[in-house]
Amino acid sequence: MKSAKFVFQKTSLLLFALFVLTSCLCTSCGAPSFLPEQNENNGQAPSNDLPANTVPQEPEPILHYNPYTGLVCDEESVSYRPISICIGNFDNKIQNGLSFADILIEAPVPSGETRLWALTTSWQQASLFSSVSSVRDYMMPISKSLHAISVFYGSNDRSQSTEADKGDCLDLSALSQSSGYWQEGTSIYASKECLEGAISAAGYSLTLQNPALPYLFCEPKASISPQGNPISTVKIRYGVGKEALFSYDKNTMTYQGKKNGEYYGINQEGTPLSFANVLVLFHNVTQYDSENDSYFTLDAEAGGSGYCYTGGGVIRITWQYENEQGLVFRMENGEKLTLNRGKTYISMMKVTESTGVIAK
Repeated sequence: MKSAKFVFQKTSLLLFALFVLTSCLCTSCGAPSFLPEQNENNGQAPSNDLPANTVPQEPEPILHYNPYTGLVCDEESVSYRPISICIGNFDNKIQNGLSFADILIEAPVPSGETRLWALTTSWQQASLFSSVSSVRDYMMPISKSLHAISVFYGSNDRSQSTEADKGDCLDLSALSQSSGYWQEGTSIYASKECLEGAISAAGYSLTLQNPALPYLFCEPKASISPQGNPISTVKIRYGVGKEALFSYDKNTMTYQGKKNGEYYGINQEGTPLSFANVLVLFHNVTQYDSENDSYFTLDAEAGGSGYCYTGGGVIRITWQYENEQGLVFRMENGEKLTLNRGKTYISMMKVTESTGVIAK
């Protein structure tokens, strides 16, 4: 009979052999090794795999904003210089190109009608503009202050201003009709090819970096709703039977404008222009007479008071030209006016007709 000591030794040897065999198998499968040089990464190459429950994060897109509307645009449009083209708003003239306006400026003329400055950075997307009309000198400072190339067909203003006061101008009446504009009756039509060629020939730059504008915009995805009684309609009377009416839609926070019952700027989809902001600027008036008629001019640089309708409310403002800054809109506390993002309508009104602005 074998002794207990022998049995114990044999059992110990078997257990030790089993332990060594198990350790070797575990090491070959990537289990922790007792050897120092194999402890790091279990002898395997580092893995870049994310844990199974981790979702890869997409990088935040870089957004570019149109400096004139504050709306998202492509990168090229950020530094693209606009044109402001003078469009007639009388005698039922056919209007083309207004739907591309970033800012629409309306000014009265002595005939009792109005002219429209359609300021647009996307004018090359419009195939045609009409009816291009004559300009008044008092309309020029606001176009220059907005860094636009002013496009019009002649000028019959009696007041005199220098070319430096007018900024970069393109008078189609000084071009030959073979350059791309044509006339049908009293209506003047201009193609984008005409404008491209004339601007290039004049040597005007179409690049604009960080323009100083009269206003600021609220933060993206934010909005402004002035305190006070809500205002759903704004009526602006330019003369007898000549009025613009803006109706506020609280769902879109925009104003749809009509002039004598017709919408401003119907686009190809049949949608009229909608404005996030409606500004009224009051101007001092100077009357002067000729042999056959009476005329007036607006003091476009003296500054004055006004209103900003936005977000269903109203903000009292002042406007003035400040040295190199140009035109600036300010609130009553002196701070620069902040607008809601979107298109803007600006009315150049006679201060003597301020009672023609009715908001309710």
